[in-house]
Amino acid sequence: VANAFVQAYIDETTVLRANPELAGASALEEEVARRRQELEALQDRLAALERERGVTAGSEASTVDNTRLQQMATELTRVERELAESQEVVAAARASIATNGNGSPEVMRNALVAQLQQEQLRLERKIADLGRSYGPEHPNMAAARGELEAVNRRLRNAVSTVVAGLVRQHEALRRREADLRAGLERQRQQVVEVRQNIEAARNLRQDVERARRAYEEAQAQVDRAAVAARTVQADIVPIGPAVTPTLPSSPDFGRNG
Repeated sequence: VANAFVQAYIDETTVLRANPELAGASALEEEVARRRQELEALQDRLAALERERGVTAGSEASTVDNTRLQQMATELTRVERELAESQEVVAAARASIATNGNGSPEVMRNALVAQLQQEQLRLERKIADLGRSYGPEHPNMAAARGELEAVNRRLRNAVSTVVAGLVRQHEALRRREADLRAGLERQRQQVVEVRQNIEAARNLRQDVERARRAYEEAQAQVDRAAVAARTVQADIVPIGPAVTPTLPSSPDFGRNG
């Protein structure tokens, strides 16, 4: 009877302990599966980011991109300064058309304009000299005036040609400024995008590492639960089976006698 009681106690205790352990193990395994899915999903996202945007673990903002950005900004500043100067030059040149190039250093530096201005000045002095000897209708006066008029036409055409060239240069600078400004903005966006991609990848790698630690911890709990389940029966061990005595335990005649 005693042995049966002990065995029944062991069996009942084993059942009572095993059931919670089994239930706990099942919940832990579900947690492990969930953690593994989360880890794999994050790893897939990281792999896609690295593949699609060319970001690797060692990626940093490109020195070449940053240098190019600085060069373009410096070039834009230079062109903007030249454009402002060109605007003043063009304005003065256009105004000089009415005075045959006078008042515009850029126009007056033109060799043909300078030559024609000298010829204009020579003919004006010639007409003045002839006027002291001849009347306005004299053939020599008429010829000199005709020469002067021809030089004036050539001078006006030369000034207009120079002004048109300065305008073309100004428009080319304006287009250059617009191209540089657009290119600078594209380059700035590229640098920002690279930095954002690197930061996104860095954050995603941190998420992957946290998910890996959580998965490993959940797996470790499952392993500990499995070890605990295997040791349930080892907690209760009977000293030995009960044996029916051959003699009564009392009275002890030998001791009493």
